[in-house]
Amino acid sequence: MIAVAVWIGLLAGDTDAAGTQAIWRGDYETGDFSQWSEIQASRTNRDYPVSAVGDTAGTIVSSPVRQGAHAAEFVTYPNEGRPSIDRSEVYAGVGTTQGTEGQDRYYAWSTMFPSSGNKDGFWPRAGDFNVFTQWHNANNPCGSNIQLGIDSRSRRGRNEIYVDLSNRNPSNCDDPVRTKHLVLGRMRFDAWYDFVAHIKWSANPSVGFCELWMDGRHLMPKTFGQTMADSQGVYWKQGFYRAAFSHTNTVFQDAAIRGSSLAPVTSAYKLSFAEPPRIASQKDLVISAKSFAQAKVRIVVSDGQRKIVASVVRSADGAGRLSANLPMPRPVPLRVHVVLRALVSPKLPATTRRATINVRLRSKT
Repeated sequence: MIAVAVWIGLLAGDTDAAGTQAIWRGDYETGDFSQWSEIQASRTNRDYPVSAVGDTAGTIVSSPVRQGAHAAEFVTYPNEGRPSIDRSEVYAGVGTTQGTEGQDRYYAWSTMFPSSGNKDGFWPRAGDFNVFTQWHNANNPCGSNIQLGIDSRSRRGRNEIYVDLSNRNPSNCDDPVRTKHLVLGRMRFDAWYDFVAHIKWSANPSVGFCELWMDGRHLMPKTFGQTMADSQGVYWKQGFYRAAFSHTNTVFQDAAIRGSSLAPVTSAYKLSFAEPPRIASQKDLVISAKSFAQAKVRIVVSDGQRKIVASVVRSADGAGRLSANLPMPRPVPLRVHVVLRALVSPKLPATTRRATINVRLRSKT
């Protein structure tokens, strides 16, 4: 691994009524990398030569995006072994991450792996590399205690998303003495994955913990462990970081946010109607909504007397979009009450789990 110097100051962010920093966003809506401390990629930042981070690049893009108008593309190009790693990442300093002893914080972001940018798969020799998000110790030799990546060991084309929570040797912080390697699920190309992490930062494994949601599912329950190596703290990184690999890998990142509770960091994944329900020519009720990517949503339609006239479960696509056509009884009700219930973790805020609307469908004539 390469030791990288990191600025640990505080970036500007939203503030609460007391004037303290409550929310920080790294969603690229500025149209550049200025929300982050810097980008570590040789084609984008001349301070990071190929000899240090490989042939790598970072670019702001307008498509694909998970939310807003911009996202970031991170590319690691073919490497024949010099250097031993490839890195295309941004990072937010310790102050921005708020990764210091005793802090209890929430983080959310979205990641996509395009098929066109990963035609030859991922580095296959271990299950704990191909990292797309990590919280790196500010004591650089200590690496990261928490990271997410692609595990591609099982067989070609069978890529799985994992999370690692490691405890490190206090006398040799570069040595993980125990790692919990949890597979979160199979990776699909060309689909966004929405992540939410709740982390209590501590070098004490009896105090620190991490829990994780992916696409609204609570796949890593609260798990205690050493979430940081020592008192120097941690900083958040995203992009792509791998061992030297002779093929190209591409990752899109979007919607990064840090806050002190679940509600603000899940705002991009609020369950909502994309437009008011309407009647199509076939007398079907057309529902368009937004939720977590790939989440299942139950749609229940009632008439003016709250009698259920239609009910169905549909899945959002890889961008969190959902659409359904529900046949209506004849005659079509004058008014309907539509309830959306996302079948996601009940620990998530109500705004991500339920939405309702009353709609007038036709005149009395």
